[in-house]
Amino acid sequence: MASCFAGLVHGGAFWCQRYREIRSWRWNCSAYEHQRASATEAVQRIVEIVVVRLITSDGRRSCRRCDYVQRLQQIAKLEKELGVTLFVRNAHTVTLTEPGKEFVLRAKEILQSVSALQAEMNRFAGLRKGKLNVGVITSLQCINFGGMLSTFFTRYPGIDMNIVQSGTYDLIKQLNEHSLDVAFMNRPVSRLPSTLQFHKLGEDRYSLAVPKTHPLSRREYVSLRELKNERFIFHQTGQVAFELCRNACRNAGFEPHIVCHSENPTIGLYMVQGGLGLAFLPTEEFEHHRIDNIAEVKIIEPIIKEVGIAWRQDSSSPLVDTIVQFSRSWVDGSVDDLPAQETAAQLP
Repeated sequence: MASCFAGLVHGGAFWCQRYREIRSWRWNCSAYEHQRASATEAVQRIVEIVVVRLITSDGRRSCRRCDYVQRLQQIAKLEKELGVTLFVRNAHTVTLTEPGKEFVLRAKEILQSVSALQAEMNRFAGLRKGKLNVGVITSLQCINFGGMLSTFFTRYPGIDMNIVQSGTYDLIKQLNEHSLDVAFMNRPVSRLPSTLQFHKLGEDRYSLAVPKTHPLSRREYVSLRELKNERFIFHQTGQVAFELCRNACRNAGFEPHIVCHSENPTIGLYMVQGGLGLAFLPTEEFEHHRIDNIAEVKIIEPIIKEVGIAWRQDSSSPLVDTIVQFSRSWVDGSVDDLPAQETAAQLP
């Protein structure tokens, strides 16, 4: 923790010095390459430290008190040079101020711009290298995400990928915060933010999971209107699936009686098996999680959840173009037509 905290302070001090040098046009051109690498590394350290919240109360407990006090003194000196307060400190926590949050956001934008520039230069050099931060939701069976990822890495071995799993709305937040480059997610029930683009890759169609002891288990189809008096195991609130299924019930004329929430499909199925209630699940889940004594009953009124890839409108990274074009080609079966030595930005 102490070394990370030192990286934060020294990185910030580095940027203060660079700012003064830029104002007076005193860059040492012979040392430019070394300074550019150091600047990127310094900002990267700052962003990483804040994002993983190593400077919160948990972080404080993980370092010795003498180190903690010393770091606070160094941060105070840094803030004096900047002329703004980046952190609010008290006896237990160190948290970001509004200027501090803006600093982190802009630092992320700088880092992504540097990464995009490097990727663009690699493109001119005939290389496909770089790193992508990719967000994913739990359920991507409808596009065979595992197979897609394996093929992508085979075709572009120089591209590294950091994968973050979360819900759609959190992934949207991370995209807008520049923490992610792209996200494989659901189309939100509410309007997609104007800052993002979304391309549909597939869809999940929902069926009803019913215990075989239930009278409905002998049916092939059921209308939502027949489920008014049933108990349900629902997705977690705040998920697209929760909103879609709840809205479908409301459109059928009733408010679902939710007895439990589960974000894990397997756990939800076991609850159904135990007789706790019924559950709405994508049809693919019944194939991937075969559990005894559970029947799949199709729903007459369609409940459909779109799955696709989202990215920022202002993205200029050739790597983002590459994975977007690859994903589209993957689902329409034309991946083999993509030239392995050309970036997506060059494709017609």
